[in-house]
Amino acid sequence: MRDIHPGEELTDDYGYLNPTEPFACVPEPGCTRTQVLPDDLLNFHPEWDAQLLEAFAHFNNVAQPLLHLLAPEHRDRVLAVAAGQAPMDSILNCYCHLNKP
Repeated sequence: MRDIHPGEELTDDYGYLNPTEPFACVPEPGCTRTQVLPDDLLNFHPEWDAQLLEAFAHFNNVAQPLLHLLAPEHRDRVLAVAAGQAPMDSILNCYCHLNKP
């Protein structure tokens, strides 16, 4: 864990943002995926859930300067998951069923 420095980039997997059309993407190191598809969330949620659980394992060891921006009910839930007091919801809950393949 470290700070993000000026000029560095954050990446995100657009597959969990419910795209309605496939589009090309640049493969990340160790990955051969070259397209983002509308059903990616259905296919990759186990892998993404595992990555989120790993991040939550470190949550309380890293300063969270934006935590106060969350609504109290969401902040309480995040803190409970990070403390191991509540299970994490699957990222599959973000799936928009309007995009159902």
